[in-house]
Amino acid sequence: MSGDQLPSENDVILYGSGLTESIISASLSRVEQKVLHVDCFDFYGGCWASFNLRSFRKLVQSKCSPQLSCPDVNLEKLNLKDGERFVDLFKQPEIITTVVEDPEICEKEIKDELPSTFWMKSNTEPTVRPEQETVDLNRSIISEANTSFEEEAEPSLPASEEKQGKTFENHEDVLTSKEEGKPDEEVCLKDSSNESAHAEDGKDVCGKKAEDVCEKKAGDVCGEEANDATLLQTFNVSVDDVVALDRKFNIDLVSKLLYNRGCMVELLISSDVARYCEFKIVSRILTLLDGNFQTVPCSKSDVFATTAVGVFEKRLLMKFLSMALIYTEKPEEYEGFESKKFSEFLEHKKLTRLLKHYVQYAIAMVDDDATTLEGLEATRKYLESLGRYGNSSFLLPLYGVGELVQCFCRLSAVFGGVYCLNRYLAGVVVDSNDNVVSVVDSNGERLSTKWLVVDPMYVNENYLPSVCRKRMMSRVILITDKSVVPDADSHITLCNVAVQGGKNIIMQEFSSLSQACPDHYYMVHLTCETRVDAHTDLSPFVKDHFHSSTSSEMDSDVVQDKPKVLWAVYFNIAGFHVVTPATIFNNVLITSNPNANIDCDRPIHEAECVFKRICLDQAFLPKAPRPEEIIFCEDPADRTSDQKNDDAELQSQPNAETDDVKKEFEGEGKEVIGDSEVVKAELS
Repeated sequence: MSGDQLPSENDVILYGSGLTESIISASLSRVEQKVLHVDCFDFYGGCWASFNLRSFRKLVQSKCSPQLSCPDVNLEKLNLKDGERFVDLFKQPEIITTVVEDPEICEKEIKDELPSTFWMKSNTEPTVRPEQETVDLNRSIISEANTSFEEEAEPSLPASEEKQGKTFENHEDVLTSKEEGKPDEEVCLKDSSNESAHAEDGKDVCGKKAEDVCEKKAGDVCGEEANDATLLQTFNVSVDDVVALDRKFNIDLVSKLLYNRGCMVELLISSDVARYCEFKIVSRILTLLDGNFQTVPCSKSDVFATTAVGVFEKRLLMKFLSMALIYTEKPEEYEGFESKKFSEFLEHKKLTRLLKHYVQYAIAMVDDDATTLEGLEATRKYLESLGRYGNSSFLLPLYGVGELVQCFCRLSAVFGGVYCLNRYLAGVVVDSNDNVVSVVDSNGERLSTKWLVVDPMYVNENYLPSVCRKRMMSRVILITDKSVVPDADSHITLCNVAVQGGKNIIMQEFSSLSQACPDHYYMVHLTCETRVDAHTDLSPFVKDHFHSSTSSEMDSDVVQDKPKVLWAVYFNIAGFHVVTPATIFNNVLITSNPNANIDCDRPIHEAECVFKRICLDQAFLPKAPRPEEIIFCEDPADRTSDQKNDDAELQSQPNAETDDVKKEFEGEGKEVIGDSEVVKAELS
């Protein structure tokens, strides 16, 4: 909102534009609540936001503090009524602490012309296999029924329009996949009604040859076979190159993935918010065992194809995973171990050391303190997500998790939500019944509201209820010159690193496929719960597996094998975890900040709880109508007196045709909202 004047009458005011608040805003606007969404930062997302390199560096150096300070409130101008009082509920949020940047990058002007080394690197594109194409959730639903792990996951991968890629004509045009046993071929699968079309002539329904769909491999340049590692040694990227490519980096304050059958994916589909965003599948899962990274076999085909696991171990692993997928139906399998550690249960099942490591750290991705039920539920969640979008359980939002925030904000704005960034709320006006009747902004204006939803980072801690528990998250972001496990293919990689006596470290490595970095650079996110501070918690891992300019290693072979750290920043993110739905006064609801978990399902549960508290009988984020599904009718206020008289005469006469049209609308599932008829779109 560009003007200074905000709506004075509101149903709900939200302070803070994190993912949870954005989902709440969208859900309330969708059911015609008057929503005002305010943030003191000049960007959307709070600690869920994404930035380019220069903006990110400025942000962490300022410790993510807003640019403006809130002025003192003149109580005389508030015109407080009898029984009302002003409460300075809010504070300036401090999200980032203990920042360590290594190595320090001197500021330099970003020129329009990129360095010549960039154009050299751009001439050789990394290999893009079919499973690495952009995933469109609206096109990708193969089957909603859960498939047993005993059965082969259907090798279908949905393809969608990329920012600079191919396009398809409708939802059911093409599903691309990598055929089992033929890793270098691309198989085009179509809707069952078109199964026979062009299957033999090597063309998809758009008339393109299958071999034209894949991009050129890096090894095809100049007729030579080369992998990423040799190319990177040739180009010898530097810190200066990183700074010059500032705008081609998209950096998340908090990096998250989505389970293919997790709550976020289901909500994106059911609400049709998926049309605003794009995704890539996580194409590789690694584990760290005995100091070395190993690729983890997770699907049935991977298990039987790997040479790292023996025949007996393969059968044992398949048996355990099949049980875990339906563990709720077989309580006798884990009877007596419900509250015991998951590692003890794996020992009871006689899994080998290698299999226990695979299951606990690479599939369930739980730490040593996890109970058996927690481990089995995490394993089931992982397995259920396999096969929905290719041979993977995870999706990565392109351009960063901040895109999800903006997608929900966009939906809220479409249905009337009002947004204002860079605006403080100074406090609230509370009546004698402990209800907040209005908030006071940084201009001293009173904005009335029935409900207030607020991020706990914006609230003075002495007002927070006891169920809000403070927690810290340690983060480090690295820009490197190659992957931790170099490969001819570009990958989006996930690795859960076991830490003795502590919480696990989640490592995510993004290639240029993720749109997080330019070609031939890699971005690595490391996340864990804070024990001391980010540098103390994570620098030992970085030192063991990466090489930086400050490293003291002398062995040239060891240094050459490790990715070179071109830039790194360590920082802690402060936040609060709300154990149960919390309120400060009667109508002020508190949300939670992001945690160190790999996914972002918790914000959805919290958003739905808040929505149900405000709108008891309304549907939570029903599917939004598309523009072509909306039928606009003329506003009665714009009609002339003669037209109104004609309407009165028509209404006094029975009209069979009008009744038929009404029945037709009802039969097609159309509803009347105000003076518009809106089609009720079915959920996917």
